[in-house]
Amino acid sequence: MLAGIGKVETNHGRSRAPGVVDGVNAFGCCAGPMQFNIRNGPPSTWDTYGRGGNVYDPRDAIPAATRMLCANGAPGDLRSAIFAYNHAGWYVDQVLALARSYQAGRG
Repeated sequence: MLAGIGKVETNHGRSRAPGVVDGVNAFGCCAGPMQFNIRNGPPSTWDTYGRGGNVYDPRDAIPAATRMLCANGAPGDLRSAIFAYNHAGWYVDQVLALARSYQAGRG
């Protein structure tokens, strides 16, 4: 599931879009490989789950994403947890499809 989110959000940090390795995204709020909100709040989602780490460092961003997902229902209710990460049905479907693909070794 984390790999699915990382793929959709920034192609695992490889995207050259604004906000992936510095600054914020085109919406002016999110940053890093897992695209945490760093502007809206307080507290922002990064303030809540990042634990003072570097939003641009996958070693900090991926565990923060895990904390956020668990706080919102994972692993018991994956759909709700992913929907809390990004409030779009298409996003949930795409992340779950990618997660299944990665789990099957096709990622």
